Amino acid sequence: MWTIGAAALAIFYEPSLYLWMLPGAVMVAVVYVLEPQVNWWYWQWSPPELKGLARRLLETQSGYYQRLDATAGREFRRRVFLLMEGSNFMPQGFEEVPMDVKLIIAATVAEMNMGQRDFLFPDFENIVLYQHPFPSPQYPDLLHASETYIPDGVLIFCTEHVRRGFVHPRLYLSLVFYEYAKVFRHARSERPLPQADLYDWETVADVAGFSQQAIRSWVGLEEIDLFAVVTTLFFTHADRFLEKYPALYQQFVQYFGQNPLLPPRAASG
Repeated sequence: MWTIGAAALAIFYEPSLYLWMLPGAVMVAVVYVLEPQVNWWYWQWSPPELKGLARRLLETQSGYYQRLDATAGREFRRRVFLLMEGSNFMPQGFEEVPMDVKLIIAATVAEMNMGQRDFLFPDFENIVLYQHPFPSPQYPDLLHASETYIPDGVLIFCTEHVRRGFVHPRLYLSLVFYEYAKVFRHARSERPLPQADLYDWETVADVAGFSQQAIRSWVGLEEIDLFAVVTTLFFTHADRFLEKYPALYQQFVQYFGQNPLLPPRAASG
């Protein structure tokens, strides 16, 4: 109001009063420039509730969310909202990334990190989405469905594969879990990994029935990250994983700070 009043006086009575406008103009400019940061700070303490399609998807499609008690459920929704808002979704060949795809990616990351106080991956906020398998600078001659490029902090997904892996995780390897397992390993590099000599491709076949070649065909690449596959099964096939490989399962429980088969709760430290 001070800025508006000074402007009116300057126009009609005294041009020198423009000087009085400067403080107000500077404040308006600062607020405009810092609005995203201010919003982000506020949302961390009091994020808006998930509504509409996003809330319905969690309630109807996420078995993990359905097992949460009221307190953990509220924290999970907070994390999903912040992950959606903090990610830079970049559609390729279409105008806007659908809400369900954003929700699936954010919910998967929130689930993987529910045992961690620090649940964000600030160095991996750029997510590129295609509606179909795609080539990339790393694999220009191969149409594939997902990829993580660590040096640039970029993840790339085919939206249809994202949806199938979320809705039918027992039938289709969740490529969101698969790619973010690589991100988790990179971001938590100081943490001892589960023993690699305790699992191989026979482990994957025993737990999920997925062959190495089937996963290669699904991803679209010959080189498959075995650790990322086993991590995915830890979350999507936890019951079979524990039954078949209890010692390995406990190592993954320690690594991720949670047991997917127990009522989840947010990390306290």
